[in-house]
Amino acid sequence: MFDRLRQSLAFARHIPPRRALRRLTLNLRRAIRDRVGLRVSQAPSPPLSVSPPLPLFAPRTGMVEGDVFTFLGRAIPMSARVDWLAPQDQLWRMNLHYMEYLEEADDARFLALIEQWIVANPAGRPGAWKDSHNSYALSLRVVVWMQQLARRTLAEAARARIAANLADQMRFLEQNLEIDLGGNHLIKNIKALIWASAFFAGRPAKRWRATGLRLLRVALDEQILPDGVHFERSPSYHAQVYADLLECRHALGDAAPAALDEICKAMAQPTADLAHPDGLAAQFNDAGLTMAYSPRECLAAYRTLFNQSVAPAPVFAYPDAGYFGRREGGDYFIADCGRIGPDALPAHAHGDVLSFELSLAGERIVVDPGVYEWGGGGGRRAPPPRITRCVSRGWTRPNCSARSAARAVPTSRCAIWFASRSNWLSRGRTTDLGVIAMSGGSSRRAGVC
Repeated sequence: MFDRLRQSLAFARHIPPRRALRRLTLNLRRAIRDRVGLRVSQAPSPPLSVSPPLPLFAPRTGMVEGDVFTFLGRAIPMSARVDWLAPQDQLWRMNLHYMEYLEEADDARFLALIEQWIVANPAGRPGAWKDSHNSYALSLRVVVWMQQLARRTLAEAARARIAANLADQMRFLEQNLEIDLGGNHLIKNIKALIWASAFFAGRPAKRWRATGLRLLRVALDEQILPDGVHFERSPSYHAQVYADLLECRHALGDAAPAALDEICKAMAQPTADLAHPDGLAAQFNDAGLTMAYSPRECLAAYRTLFNQSVAPAPVFAYPDAGYFGRREGGDYFIADCGRIGPDALPAHAHGDVLSFELSLAGERIVVDPGVYEWGGGGGRRAPPPRITRCVSRGWTRPNCSARSAARAVPTSRCAIWFASRSNWLSRGRTTDLGVIAMSGGSSRRAGVC
């Protein structure tokens, strides 16, 4: 117990006070809302823009077939009336509330699912902040709704009902922005604000744009490393954040700040380099092959917006993010030689320092699978297997929590202390040649394995 308390305090000291205060404020609001409910807004719905932006990316598919919804590799049948509170798995349920599957629905099903959602999911429902009105889920959903309304021809009465609920959701988001977390969650919030500012008109739209641009300026400075990689150091989340910023640029058009253009250009090359020959992201830290738009789709959108193309480099080095590798034809090698993540936001970091991935002839041969479980479970509780030998280099390779790690030292560089929590024991120093040195001592402590 005392060890866990010590580790918690070691992590907490990196949380900025304003973020800790924001978390306390949000938790207090949620507790009050769960007990006394939420007063329904009486504000009129703002007018719609005469030319709302159309989607930048092609519709996503494969999430719904008939009454079967498939997320996270799990297919669950629903009746004609969707059970928005099932199953008990919160992450699966949040995917249900993202409603990205609406992009592949015909107009009749699109309207039916939205009407069901509106009736079944009032913002004041106890616990709604965990799923339907989780700010991250809400941010994804409202952008899907706005993009689909812009591209579909629907009856005006139905469009007006959906737009009114959208405005209510945006007002809720305004009061529940994820400033306490930051990272990719806040980028999603920002994209929702900016897209709403282009979808609606009038004073609310101006307010949403001002808030979105203010938060965007701070987020770009904080979250994009000097080498152009997103600071959570996950190639998958880099692609996700890049797609979000490209959509912000698309929604803003000529009103986009110059800093956003510069960041979009800076993120393009690492997006190409952190992808295997199959066009999908390397699987370091929290990752998934289809959890976000692929690097290939991101670069196609970049080409559409900026009329510029990016090709993968034969040799690359991203010392701030800690990724180094080379590519020759269909052969590809990438190693993670950097820090596991930002000190104040270890949510998507893994204990995979010195892990590597390898593709040969275009096929993934060595991957860094990590652990599939979102929370605690058998995969996370299992003790690390004994050290084995990596024949190709003669290094010792501790397969810690299913890592493909080639290490020059036999010990893990992060100490697991609670389900998905760990401490960063040493900080790796990298050179432009990818030579690694480890400095011991009580350096910064943060991380998630």
